[in-house]
Amino acid sequence: MYVDRLLSDESPNVPTQSDDSRYGVGDKVPSSTLAFFSDDAIDSLCQRLGHNKVRTLVNTLEVSLKVRWQAAEAAYGRELTEDLDLSNAHLSRYIQSYFEQVHPIYPFLDQVAFERRASSEEHGVAESSDKVWSALYYAVISLGCMFHDGGSFKPAHGRAWHYFRVAFQRLQDVLVSKASLLKAQAITAMAIFALNYSSLQIETLCISEAARTIITLRLHKTQLEYTSSEESRRVFWVVYCIEKEYAFNSSHGSLISDSDISCPLPSSTGFCWDFDWLRCWGRYSRILSRAYEALFSTSATMCSKEEHFANLDRIEDDLQSWKDSVPIELRPGSPLKTHRMSFPHMQELALRIHFAYYNLQICMSRVSLHICPQEASSRRSDSKMCLLLAARSIIESTPFIAMEPFTPVWILGCMPMVAMFIIFDFVIYNPVHAETRKNLAYLDIVSAHFARLDLASQGTLHDAMVAEFTSVARRYVDKMTAARDSHPKDAAINFETNETFEAPSNGGTAQQPPLTSALPVSNGGSGPHEGELNYDMTGQEFAGLGPYDFLDFPEESSSLYMALPQSGYGIADIFSHPFIG
Repeated sequence: MYVDRLLSDESPNVPTQSDDSRYGVGDKVPSSTLAFFSDDAIDSLCQRLGHNKVRTLVNTLEVSLKVRWQAAEAAYGRELTEDLDLSNAHLSRYIQSYFEQVHPIYPFLDQVAFERRASSEEHGVAESSDKVWSALYYAVISLGCMFHDGGSFKPAHGRAWHYFRVAFQRLQDVLVSKASLLKAQAITAMAIFALNYSSLQIETLCISEAARTIITLRLHKTQLEYTSSEESRRVFWVVYCIEKEYAFNSSHGSLISDSDISCPLPSSTGFCWDFDWLRCWGRYSRILSRAYEALFSTSATMCSKEEHFANLDRIEDDLQSWKDSVPIELRPGSPLKTHRMSFPHMQELALRIHFAYYNLQICMSRVSLHICPQEASSRRSDSKMCLLLAARSIIESTPFIAMEPFTPVWILGCMPMVAMFIIFDFVIYNPVHAETRKNLAYLDIVSAHFARLDLASQGTLHDAMVAEFTSVARRYVDKMTAARDSHPKDAAINFETNETFEAPSNGGTAQQPPLTSALPVSNGGSGPHEGELNYDMTGQEFAGLGPYDFLDFPEESSSLYMALPQSGYGIADIFSHPFIG
């Protein structure tokens, strides 16, 4: 590991890089699929487009984000302005909705035991002296309330948040209480609530505390201090899956050591059809954990190109094996069909499984392209095709996403945004390619998704501006198509150009690159003369070539190649933020 090099007497405590390594420490592709627009990436796009519209859009997103989080910080500190409805009729409906809607996805509670204790409170849970139980109860109530129009896209707003705030006010008591299964359940319920738009500011806190609690309880072990009951198995594996996904998508290592786990899966999760969802989710989370260690960790930066390729192939084999184990109705690779969803929750599970699969596919494709950015190889071609088709598949699934506050942000906002930026890059770098018109149609679809989200959130998310990226792409394609059509039909275009262009300064106008820099680029030696192509000006495919062979892709200055920026534009921050206050 890299830490061994740092601790070695023979090696200086400075970052080093072996000659056969493609990565340098601190210069790697983040495991998060979210694209990061650094200053260099924006300069590159503005230079190619000939204007600064993309810079303006990203700046506007950044400003709206800051305003949103400032409002969130103020909202967390304000007093409640309305009394909570604590009538038994309402609370019973919320508990029922929780076990009907949330429990099948996160099956960490025993429904019978929970309902028995909830109904046995003589003076109501609000008066209970057990702060840990009260926190769990109100977290469950808040999750169920979201399915009765109690949720909100605004931070710290909505009836469900008011119930959750009662639970959150008890968090200090929960954290200092003695380690117990009830404590783990309470923090887990809070972590699930923190996955939605109204409470993302506490996502990091709740998930990390849930992970630390199950480790403190030694729930990852069996036959030690605690018996391996069904409830302890349930809470361990639900937290394991949530934390592994969160760590991978946040580009940092997991708090849970896989090498120290001996907790068996629960025997049943209560589904009404023959599909062990928790086992499926656990297998995928384990693949994510292995992928991070092998491809994205600091120690992984020491690997040679050949070692990276071997690790990529192993993870890809594991991912394909996992996909093949999923029931055909839910399996990625085929379009979602509502008539196949014969059981409750199948549509939501299908979305989760599809997006999980494409999430890791995109990450591995970016690693592959990063390792061989300029090489003409089948691996590079396959990676470009995988990126494009994964983004298209995500966009094709967006009409099935529920535009509701209870839908996790990862499904509702993050993955569609990832797909949009991938397609946008493909369009800008391939404006006259045969696939570009189809890609523009996909941008229209994802723009409609964010327009619907903006409408559902009543403008609080400012996602309508995402459609502006589609407008930028379409205008650029029209401009380059007109320029192409103005050339003689049989002209041979030389792509060996070494011209450089001054990056635009803020507020300035970028210099327009020549047409040759926007047309498909030769892999070298494949045309009549090396570095030369006879391009069919009608936009059809090259003779004997597939539709993706000459799709250009952004250089290393592009968003899809950037490490997490120390400054600039972190698009991921639109959807997540460290705990405030």
